[in-house]
Order: sequence, then structure tokens, then C-alpha cells
Amino acid sequence: MTLQAHNLTVAIGGKTLCHDLDISIRPGECWGILGQNGAGKSTLLRTLAGLHPPQTGAVSWQAVALQNYTRRDLARHRAVLLQNEGGEFWGSVLDYVLLGRFPHRTAWFRYSAQDHAIAQQALTHMELTELAARPLNTLSGGERQRAAIAQAWAQQAQCYLLDEPLQHLDLRHQAQTMQMFTQLREQGCAVLMVLHDLFWAQRCCDHVLLQFADGQIMQGPASELLTRTHLQALYQCSLREVTGEGERSFVASV
Repeated sequence: MTLQAHNLTVAIGGKTLCHDLDISIRPGECWGILGQNGAGKSTLLRTLAGLHPPQTGAVSWQAVALQNYTRRDLARHRAVLLQNEGGEFWGSVLDYVLLGRFPHRTAWFRYSAQDHAIAQQALTHMELTELAARPLNTLSGGERQRAAIAQAWAQQAQCYLLDEPLQHLDLRHQAQTMQMFTQLREQGCAVLMVLHDLFWAQRCCDHVLLQFADGQIMQGPASELLTRTHLQALYQCSLREVTGEGERSFVASV
């Protein structure tokens, strides 16, 4: 159940974002993608999800190239949370979360009782039960983000690719979200997420990929790469290391 990229070169708008990348995201691992704005983190994640074509190389799931799966078959295995979705959804929050069950649906025109039960569990996880009947487009930005996370959870995938899952979330819901994906990792799922908060990367990721603005990549164990030297080079700013209660993180010096 491994997501792999081999000899991957990714480009957009004439800019090369990474080249000759080999990476394996295995069950029970949590990867963080870190880098400056515009470095190409979202495009790399979309490429690994099969939503953006690489310049060279290939991405595979269970040793089968992504293009050899139907969209529905692939969606049974990997869930994708994007920063922005195209179009507007006019249904309720429950209708929106139920879309996560679409790849598993056995009847053409309805969801099963199990699908509804899983969607209700997802709403409970993200504290959205009381909002289930509300139109999605009436929610705040943070509430909509929680609904998107609930939809991804309802998909019951083996691999989760998450582009800035913490955007718009307050501190409590950030902690709740990271705890949920940590539990999925502990259950044997593979998780890869684009993050900007070094605290959460330090606390929750066992591997990181550092994506530099010039297309260079560093990847490996978080314990080896999340150092002040590497992160100052990545973000091109001075950092202070902060420790407390057995944990450490980095903040920009101002």
C-alpha cells in the first residue's frame, strides 16, 4: 500500500519545481512538505495525487501507475484535500460529506445505511453534527475547512494527501485535526500534508520533504532535517529555536 514516485520532474508555467525526485510514502508514515510560498508544494502534491501531469517520471500506487486506475478505483485508495475547490456546492453539509462515500457507493442513486453512518461519524469527529442540515455555502471558512476534512475522513482511504489542512482553523480545531490524522497513521494509513506551521511538522511528521525555491529537494527523517540550519536555508530568514515541556519548534526572528 505504498505511494511511490520515480524520477519525477514537476513543472508549471515554465518553472521547474523539482527534478528527478524519488519518494516512497509507506503505510504508517506521516510526511510533511515544507517550503516558501510559490515553491510548488501544492503542485507537487497534486502531481502525487494524479491531478497534474509530470514532465518526466511516474507516480504509482501499489506498484501500478496512477493512470492505469480509473478515477473511482483510485479514489477508493487515496483521499485528496485541496486548498481550493472549483465551483460552488449548493447542498447541505451532510450532502457534502457524503461525497466522500461516492467511490464506495454500490447503488447508482442512493447511499447505503453504512455510508450515512460513516458520514455521521465524520461529522462528529469534526464537531459538525449540529450543522449537518445547513447549506454548505452558509458556513464560515473554518467550518467549511472542517467539512472538507470530514469528507476526506469519510472516504476511508489508505493514503491521504492534504494541502494545508490547517488553513482557517483555530487552535483547538488544528489540534483536533492533527490528532485525527495521527490516529489514521497509527492505524496504518499513509499521510502526506503541506504545512506552514513548523510546530505541527515537528510534532506530527516522522518524515519531511523540504522544497526549495530553486527546485532542489531534501527529504528524510524529520528528526534529521528539522534543524535551524536546514530551515533557515529553506525559508531564507533567521530563526530562533524555542523549547518547552520537552518539545521544540522554530519561530522567525523579528
